[in-house]
Amino acid sequence: MSARKCMPGARLKRVGNMTALSLAAPFYAPAAPAQVAEPLPVSWEIAATGADAARRAGFRGKGVAIGVLDKGFLVRHPLLSGPNFHPLDSTLNIDGNTLIFDARVLQRDERGYATHGASVSAAIAGRAYPDLGYLGGIAPEADLYLSSMTPSDVIFATAHGSKSAEAGNDNTLFQPLDQQLLGHGLRTLYRDVSALRVINNSWNDEAAGDRPADVDTAYRRARQLDTGNAPLIDSLRAAARQDVLLVFAAGNEHRAQPGLMATLPRYLPELEPHFLSVVALDAEGRLAAYSNQCGVSKDWCLSAPGDIYAASASDAPADTGPAYNLVRVKGTSMAAPLVSGAAGLIRERFPYMTMAQVRGVMLSTATPEGAERVSEAQGWGRLNVARALQGPEQLLGDPVYHLDRASDPEGDVWRNDIVAGGRLGKAGNGTLSLAGMRNRFAGVTVHDGLLTLEQAHVFSQSSRVEGGELRVDGSLEGPALDVAPAGTLSGSGDIRAPTRIDGSLASQQASRALTFHHSLILGRHSRTRLAAAPLVLSGSRAQAMLGGTLIPSGLTAGSRPLLRTTAGARYHGRFDRLQQDPALNAAGQRHDLLFAPDGIRVAVHPQTLPGQQALTGNAARGATLLNQLRDHPQALGDSRYNRWLQQALAGHAGSLPQTIGGQIHADLGAALLQQPLRLQSALQTQLGHPGQVPGGKRWWLDAVSERARSSARPGIAASKEHSSTLRLGVSLPVSERLAFSGGFSPGKDTVSAVSAHARTDLLQLGVATRYGLRALGHGPYIGGQLAVSRASSTITRNLAPLGQTRGDTGGWLYSAGLTGGYRWPATPDSMITPHAGLQGSRGHLRAFREHGGELPLSVERGTLSTQTALAGIDLEQRWQRGRWALLPGLSIAYQRTLGRSSQHSQTRIDGFTVGQTSARHGRDRVAASLKLDARYADWTARVRLAGLTGSGDSGGAASLQLFRAF
Repeated sequence: MSARKCMPGARLKRVGNMTALSLAAPFYAPAAPAQVAEPLPVSWEIAATGADAARRAGFRGKGVAIGVLDKGFLVRHPLLSGPNFHPLDSTLNIDGNTLIFDARVLQRDERGYATHGASVSAAIAGRAYPDLGYLGGIAPEADLYLSSMTPSDVIFATAHGSKSAEAGNDNTLFQPLDQQLLGHGLRTLYRDVSALRVINNSWNDEAAGDRPADVDTAYRRARQLDTGNAPLIDSLRAAARQDVLLVFAAGNEHRAQPGLMATLPRYLPELEPHFLSVVALDAEGRLAAYSNQCGVSKDWCLSAPGDIYAASASDAPADTGPAYNLVRVKGTSMAAPLVSGAAGLIRERFPYMTMAQVRGVMLSTATPEGAERVSEAQGWGRLNVARALQGPEQLLGDPVYHLDRASDPEGDVWRNDIVAGGRLGKAGNGTLSLAGMRNRFAGVTVHDGLLTLEQAHVFSQSSRVEGGELRVDGSLEGPALDVAPAGTLSGSGDIRAPTRIDGSLASQQASRALTFHHSLILGRHSRTRLAAAPLVLSGSRAQAMLGGTLIPSGLTAGSRPLLRTTAGARYHGRFDRLQQDPALNAAGQRHDLLFAPDGIRVAVHPQTLPGQQALTGNAARGATLLNQLRDHPQALGDSRYNRWLQQALAGHAGSLPQTIGGQIHADLGAALLQQPLRLQSALQTQLGHPGQVPGGKRWWLDAVSERARSSARPGIAASKEHSSTLRLGVSLPVSERLAFSGGFSPGKDTVSAVSAHARTDLLQLGVATRYGLRALGHGPYIGGQLAVSRASSTITRNLAPLGQTRGDTGGWLYSAGLTGGYRWPATPDSMITPHAGLQGSRGHLRAFREHGGELPLSVERGTLSTQTALAGIDLEQRWQRGRWALLPGLSIAYQRTLGRSSQHSQTRIDGFTVGQTSARHGRDRVAASLKLDARYADWTARVRLAGLTGSGDSGGAASLQLFRAF
């Protein structure tokens, strides 16, 4: 049958030379053979198209529904009588006439039986006939649905066909009647067959000319003939929307352009993804002499054998019905069904593909006509089913392939090289592997399931793993690779693209994990799951930024590498979290990371540090903090803490457990609480008998240097204090019984403990009073004092090997005291004064955060509080020589701390808390001092030396005082 218009009543050109082969059946008469110039093996097209490879692989079109829109179906022909042939019937009302379309009805014309539809159908799914060497159609197990393009009413067809002919127009496909009949035939297929995947159309208009302009003119003219009602075009669009592939024969006029139907995507681009035009090849594989070329349809055009043996029939001599036979037929009408049947084979091979994707596989795997990938003559080239079975060789557009594990648990493998095209999308929970040796296309996007890259892949765009898993066992090269939070990157190959992972990075093989040759960023929420093989960074461009959660697995003892750097590669940053193995934890063990310039190792160690359980006090609490920090991000990078940890795990912890907790903060508080006691003593000293000083009033200046030491005890280091104070004040007797003394005292105080120093600027204001029950100079007395102190401190800690930290704090301290005693003049020049008292102080230091170093502390607000009971005796003697007087004296005092005897600090490192206790802790202390006053007229100078001992505390003080009466 010619691929010319096959409209009702139109005359059909003869196909050309035919050779008829009789079918072995007693009631079928053989057709008379015709002479042909060249021999042609029966079913040669099966091997020529590569369909024999499909049969060897078990693909025969089973389960794929293919439609044929044609006429002349011989449904009783032995080649077409299988259970997979489904003739359809339907009706159409035109001008009040109900037309019946029935593919089972034999149709005749002046030449005999119409057989074109039978020949096309046999080429797709004909049954094999071994006696004649006939292998059957290209897809012999496909479900074939037959729809007639002409009504069974021959009278109607002839009448309306003559009317069309009278119009004098060759391009009748856009005529209203033609549109109705053909549109109805298409609708019958895609409407009645829900699973339909392909419609073969071995019919077309004659080619309009050899130039693209001729085709454009013909299309415009045809559209002018269209009254606006276009059921044929509507049916084509509807079929495409239902994912049906439309295959059209290009025509047999030996023109440079195909028939108008094959060019439709030029004008209706929405049809192109579901559209194929087919030109015919001769037995030598060349474009057949009669075939039109692909022309403007080259982008959706294939070539296939057009000279084949197919089902036909002739009149029987005894008029007993058709004589069925096998006839050699030529034409693009025979090439088109080979492509349609091949589409069924490819669909069976790739059941997860849409027909647009099947079409892409067929086009991209066709054998090109020459060096040019797409030519004017044969488009993409000769149909090659064998190559198509291995997957696409080019991606048309950005296809997304949806594979489900339920339908194919083992997944699929594409073995062709994909040499060009857009982005490959992988969806569904199934598995797809790309096994071509070298693939070059835009990129990949994984939405779900598993996509494996087995060989070399070079991408021109960034690739992305939105969900599911991308496994690279070969190589991936491109501008970027991004793994979203729901995605996973795995494999044992090479990544040659800047990579950012916000999802998971995993390794499955014990022998090899991924090698990164470019930057690698592990995002904060990423998850790195590693088995036995380490990740590898290779080359100077391989710069890894660590982050996220690290999940080692399979290691129960010893250590193994997690990451190796080679050839100038480096890593930076740190992981945010190390996920421990519950089984290891249950056994009292855990994982630790060990960082070195050439990589990272993971090791199994006990859950406590070596020697930790033997520590006490501040050292034990510091060791507990350091052990807790093994899961801190600072331990999960190449840090000074990690280097210390490696030494500690080897049994060389050094002094860091003693220093890390910040004992100095507690020692600072303990030292500040001693300042009000010292001020109280100074103020009370000024309140003696006013008669001892001429005029009774005086101002005074006191310069004091004091040193104190609190001894070390188990787990708590010794501390030292050095205080330099200048006190300036005035004493005012009010009467013989009452006197006041007041002053202010700027000073500096330095506390040192375990490589730490706290330097404090201190300003104190105080006032004291004394009341003698008889007189100030003798007899019993009572007194009191109030003081307020402002402290501003800078704390520096040297945490070798973690560096030096520094922090600033300050606060206020308030104190009050009561005292009482008895001044007893033993002789006119001597005085014995026993006394007792109670003093309390309370205040705070503001919270602050250290800076510098690797593990700075956050120091919580410090509350200072103490109460002290005092008792003592003062001995004084006076020698008077004229205007000179010497007053030596001895004081002995006992101090008893009430309530808490030591001070405490509370510090934190990112949620881990550590408490520390001051070195000063004793309740009982004894102080003794010697003084010597030298007085001349209104001036008095005093030298005082003092010492302190008790409960591990010791110290001494020296002061020089100057008084002047006024």
